[in-house]
Amino acid sequence: MHFCGGGASRPEGPGRPAADRGGERGRGGESQCPAQGAEEYRLLGLLGDTELESVALWRMEGFTVEEIADRLGYAPRSVKRKLQLIRSVWEKEAGP
Repeated sequence: MHFCGGGASRPEGPGRPAADRGGERGRGGESQCPAQGAEEYRLLGLLGDTELESVALWRMEGFTVEEIADRLGYAPRSVKRKLQLIRSVWEKEAGP
């Protein structure tokens, strides 16, 4: 699955204070193609969990597994498991 531009903007996420939302370090921001932005937002909604949404969004914004783990206070392995769960949900949506 390819995402052009940055990730979809979400209002909140665990471990992410208000001042820290919005593509810090030159990452993220508004999607460069509106159709992809809408698709990203729809895919995030399929996850049904704000923590998974945050992990997916941060990954789309270009954060490393280690950076996401630091934000959440988890081991990198836990973030990798969350990313696998996210992929699984999205692959089910895409079908065979």
